[in-house]
Amino acid sequence: MKKIIIPLFILSTLNTFGQHDSSKNVANDSINRTNINKTEIADEVLDEIIVDFKRQIQLKQNGSKYEINLEGTNFKQFPDTWEGMKSLPLLQTKDREPLKINGKTAIVEIDGIRTELNGEQLENYLRSLNPENLKKIELISNPGAMYDSSVGAVVNIVLKEKDEQYQFSVSENGGIRTKPFSYTNVNYSQNFKKLYLYANYNFGYSTLSSNSETNIYTPLNGNQNYILNSDNIGRSHNLQLNLVYQLNEKNNVYFSGFYTGGNVDEMGLMNGNIPSRSSHNKTYSDFYRFSQVWKSQISDKFNLKVGSYQVVNTTNSNFAAVQNNADLSQKLNNDTPIIIGFADANLTSKLGITEFGTRFHSINQKNENQSFVANQLESAPFTYNEKVLSFYLNHSYQLSDKKSIVVGLRTENTFSDYSFKNSLIDREFSKSQKYTNLLYNIGYYWNNEKVYQSLAFRKQISRPNYAYINPFKNIGSDITQSAGDMDITPALHYSLNYEILVNKFVFSLSGSYVDNYITSFMDEDNGVILTTYKNFDQVYLFNGGVEYNESLFNKKWNLKPSLYVTLPKMVDNEYDIKKPSPITSFSLHNVVDLGRDYMFTLYFNYASTFKDGLLKHRHNEMVNVSFSKRIKNLNFTLYANDIFKTYKSGSQTLLDNYSFNSQSYNDFRSVGLSIRYTLSGKNFSAKQVENIDDKTMNRL
Repeated sequence: MKKIIIPLFILSTLNTFGQHDSSKNVANDSINRTNINKTEIADEVLDEIIVDFKRQIQLKQNGSKYEINLEGTNFKQFPDTWEGMKSLPLLQTKDREPLKINGKTAIVEIDGIRTELNGEQLENYLRSLNPENLKKIELISNPGAMYDSSVGAVVNIVLKEKDEQYQFSVSENGGIRTKPFSYTNVNYSQNFKKLYLYANYNFGYSTLSSNSETNIYTPLNGNQNYILNSDNIGRSHNLQLNLVYQLNEKNNVYFSGFYTGGNVDEMGLMNGNIPSRSSHNKTYSDFYRFSQVWKSQISDKFNLKVGSYQVVNTTNSNFAAVQNNADLSQKLNNDTPIIIGFADANLTSKLGITEFGTRFHSINQKNENQSFVANQLESAPFTYNEKVLSFYLNHSYQLSDKKSIVVGLRTENTFSDYSFKNSLIDREFSKSQKYTNLLYNIGYYWNNEKVYQSLAFRKQISRPNYAYINPFKNIGSDITQSAGDMDITPALHYSLNYEILVNKFVFSLSGSYVDNYITSFMDEDNGVILTTYKNFDQVYLFNGGVEYNESLFNKKWNLKPSLYVTLPKMVDNEYDIKKPSPITSFSLHNVVDLGRDYMFTLYFNYASTFKDGLLKHRHNEMVNVSFSKRIKNLNFTLYANDIFKTYKSGSQTLLDNYSFNSQSYNDFRSVGLSIRYTLSGKNFSAKQVENIDDKTMNRL
């Protein structure tokens, strides 16, 4: 029986929640500072009083989504939007990792338009957003049928209404890890009579160092022990341009363009009881996204939105290594164009709000793969074509003032074909998949003004993408390899979620069942550890968590502790699955308003050691601190991350036939200073280009 191991497939279940907000916002506001401007005092009458107040950041349930109102809070004191989001209820945010809600990876939208970014690209983009421009953030933990079934959760950032004639902002974030790094950002917005313009540019220079200790045993090669040290230098450019043109009071046209590109140089050196290896990997990447959207308010009760997106993603990677006087090299070129068209409609009637529409996307991906190993030249191109046509209907009905129900249906018709050639064996492998799925969601939401509750059920499908399927073997700085599997098939995901917001607590319970679950795992292939993908028979996940929000000392100190536990259970007739253990995660976030525009933050996170059935994962913890000061248009932030250098990762197999044990640290410890300067023009309220009451949502 083949033995395998899988990495942490449910680490994403470290979920966070926030507290609810009552309708009496005024009672929750605290006046931190009052400046009195006395232009004229006559007959004991004060002409003008300017009150600058800061409200506590709170979360409120609004139907099937949660809203966090940021206006009038101290959110603008954070150095950037990414750092500010770390303090928000319900969100789980870690550097270089995707955002999560209730343990589910979330996509990020800006005013309802999906960014289509993830990982470090998403982090850099959110760092470029000035927190002063944010009005509110909407969190959807159970998306309806209007979203693609692969979307687990949604974070929608709503910008403030554009009432400034212009705004200019520049920021610099510099610091040192093992080596220096810096991020420079400039953005500018301008209002005209019928046109709104927003432009942003960000340049990042990043230096990362990492080290890992690895022990491998295979029957063919015996024990292999080595230490790998890597140095990484990355340069990135991000450019964004948004245009909103008001045709008339009921029709707006939106144009947007986004570009991110850069290069990464990685140098690796491996030493141990095996021949030493030195390596160099240079990667170039370019990502373009263009969108055109027309929004029309046909009537007071009917809205229509039609648009298209074009995405082009190219990556070129050149890897070279020398081991035991032998040369190894690979050249990987990837081009992925994506075209998306959609039409969304929103109808309000006595029966509630009905959303319906259609969406079509086409992906044509091509890999040009070449490898030179053991004096053999291998050419192995891979092509992948996917087309998905979907229709959806989502209806929200208000049962009473305090009760509502949401029901949605979605059909997805998928057509995909892919082929792989290999010059060493002079063969071509091809395959195609065609399938139609009926997906659905139902949610019930109720409250008594003090307690908010929700119960939601959803069926989703996870389609394998080209990364899962491409069978070409990639080599890297260490001696492990990675490849996809052309036999991966779609997985069906059923989930039931319950959430309750009461007083200052948020409690969550969820259970999930996944049939034909897709995940990465490790296998032994002729003495080499190979990371690949596989369908497992079934996976069960049970999650429970609690988060508490409290404001102490006249709302000067916001305290947010959270504790979450996840129990995974995997079933597969082909593999030896050991008994798993619970995953426990604890975090503590503190934001202290020191007065006079001083702010201090302290963040602590701890994740326990646990077993997922085939792999044992080591515990880790992290401590971050920051101190900020605002002086008129300037904001200064001094920060230190992972100050005790304890955020280490590691895993160990639970198998007998072969073993893999590794522990690594990836340069999380850093000290830096961030400075932001903002200049705004006079108030300009001659036009409002975003007045259309648009209840539909843009998605890629």
